[in-house]
Amino acid sequence: MAKVVILSNTDGYYALAKKSLNSLRKDNILKDEGAAYLVTEGCLWDCYWEQLLEGSEVVIIEWMGVTLETPYLQGALDYLKKRDIAFKIHAGGEAEGNASNIFKADDHVLTAKYSVYGGIENFKNLWLWLLQRFCALELEYNQPQQMLWNGIYHPNADKVYTSLEEYQEKFCNPNYPTIGLIFYRNEWLLDNLAYQKALVEECFKQKVNIIAVFSHGVKNPEMGAPGLEEAVNKYFIKDGKTIIDALINTIKFSLTASASLDLSVLKNLNVPLLQAYTLMRSTEEWRENIQGMSAVEVAISITMPEFDGALHSVPVAGKYRDEDNIIYYVPMAERIERLVSKASKWAALRHKANKDKKIAIIFHNYPPTNSNIGTALGMDSPESVRLLLSVLKREGYVIDHIPCVNNHFMEEVIACATNDRRFMTDKQIKGALGKVVHAVLHVYRRHVRVGSLFEIDVDGSISRIRCRGSHIGHVFHSVDGFFQRGYHCLLHGFSVCSRISCEYVDGRRCDVGVLFHRQGKHGNHAQQYNHHRDNARKHRAVYKKSQVHFVSFLGVMLMPSLTSPTPSATMVSPTERPSFTINRLPSFRRSTVR
Repeated sequence: MAKVVILSNTDGYYALAKKSLNSLRKDNILKDEGAAYLVTEGCLWDCYWEQLLEGSEVVIIEWMGVTLETPYLQGALDYLKKRDIAFKIHAGGEAEGNASNIFKADDHVLTAKYSVYGGIENFKNLWLWLLQRFCALELEYNQPQQMLWNGIYHPNADKVYTSLEEYQEKFCNPNYPTIGLIFYRNEWLLDNLAYQKALVEECFKQKVNIIAVFSHGVKNPEMGAPGLEEAVNKYFIKDGKTIIDALINTIKFSLTASASLDLSVLKNLNVPLLQAYTLMRSTEEWRENIQGMSAVEVAISITMPEFDGALHSVPVAGKYRDEDNIIYYVPMAERIERLVSKASKWAALRHKANKDKKIAIIFHNYPPTNSNIGTALGMDSPESVRLLLSVLKREGYVIDHIPCVNNHFMEEVIACATNDRRFMTDKQIKGALGKVVHAVLHVYRRHVRVGSLFEIDVDGSISRIRCRGSHIGHVFHSVDGFFQRGYHCLLHGFSVCSRISCEYVDGRRCDVGVLFHRQGKHGNHAQQYNHHRDNARKHRAVYKKSQVHFVSFLGVMLMPSLTSPTPSATMVSPTERPSFTINRLPSFRRSTVR
């Protein structure tokens, strides 16, 4: 049995403990004297853990949390006390999050330094010191050595740069915009740098400079850790001026709420802050799950960073585990390309004069009636927008007209095309500022018409409508079911029933119901044919009835998604006849949140 056992519910701490122990075993310094275990979420203390700790002489528990009042820690605490085992539990910075036995004051300091300084070498010496101090083994060890708290990473460099000027001279083009990147110091310590490498390489492809900085989070004067604020001021500001045009952050939670940064530091940078997401599951699991990012991921990667004023972007890497249960990230090439493109556009916008910028202001409008335009709890949003227009005009934006009072403003809004179909006229539709540019599919009652970007391909008894040049991309679920998987072909000559087959955005198919006339098959295949369309006359009543269901269903499903990077469909509101038009857009496999 192991004499020293380290338990942790944090991937980073466990990875350092496990990798360092493996290194000591590889060098034949240790055999079975130590053991490291990862405690997974929701795990309870039971006989399994008691068996693992049988015969142990010292136990270290590093816990992400703020209190000992959890079922697992309470069970561990009772077990360790009853057997009078030397232990140290660290579950937060306050006294209520710590407990120990036999550890002296100097032992606490030394353990903390090994842990906070981090790195494989420090953790190797932590194992050796624990065995020498508490198990009376004659082993040589070194005192904790400080590692870099922050620095600039580049995959093609033979060192980490701590001088901004030296890095700029080597890797930055003065004619390119510059993006900053912040990521966890532990990822650098563990050499878990795949997605950072991919980001740097993608920036090079898109002719964008990047300064990729790893950093410790909260300032810790006792350990000599300067914190994230020093890194931001050291690598993103030069001679009192911000040298980056946009900032990408992959650190979870909130930089300001966690006290890693004061909000004034971000205000001083005065650049767009984009939040990128490293997933807590594999890319395949993320794609196959209709939910996409879990509720926990949304909370720590999306919701909490909003306290920092972050703009949302995309996931950049999936999380995997090796044979030792140590995590590593695999970059998502398509999403990284999208992120860099997005950041570079924000960077370019920073150098554009206000008079040349275009801004869209969107009123909330649900339910979609004129009386609900701009509804907001406890706020006069139309008046707020009217005042905002005045401020924009003072800042140099081109504003042709600002209504003098609130009532006039709303009258001008509803005089144009709106979502309220009850009051729409042909004149308003023709005069609408927004136009559908590349319409590919038009549906009116029982008739389907395809735009010029498609061509009809007849193969035997099956007619398909194929896209010229590129595929149609992925639109909403109800419409995506019309297309043949793999070939991106529209199944031609179908009739509509009241139930619809669909495909999730990630590619998995499901059957909401029957899509084609007298179609009863419920397979996982999009190529479901209507072999009985010639018998439509016998089922005219079914067509008539299902027509309303079809239009109503699409009328709901085709509303632009608030979480999508770009809307996939646009409703065209006629005065008398229900119809809709779908735009041809690039294939963005996932929405922003997913």
